[in-house]
Amino acid sequence: VFFANGDDYRDAKAAQAVVAEVARLAKEARVGLRVVGYTDERGTQTRNAPLAQSRADKVLEALVAAGMPRASTVAIGRSTGPDIAPATGPDSANRRVEFEIGFSGEPGYGQR
Repeated sequence: VFFANGDDYRDAKAAQAVVAEVARLAKEARVGLRVVGYTDERGTQTRNAPLAQSRADKVLEALVAAGMPRASTVAIGRSTGPDIAPATGPDSANRRVEFEIGFSGEPGYGQR
């Protein structure tokens, strides 16, 4: 799921489709998810850390709205991480949320 500025989806319709499909697959597989938010290198760590978390939180809430159990998800902001594109700004693929399979007993599950 990609973001433009702040925690605005780059393409809201595409983001909703991805979130719905991820929620369906995760429920079907009965797995927990880590929802991991990233930023690009623009901005300071002070600004980017809460922004990465805000992006992860937004997608987590969309997953829950799509039927994913809240207790099976955890949102994590990683303001520094692997870049997947050299571009910066609203078109950067680095402004994203990724999904990772969680493990049973992972801190954060069931605590929301």
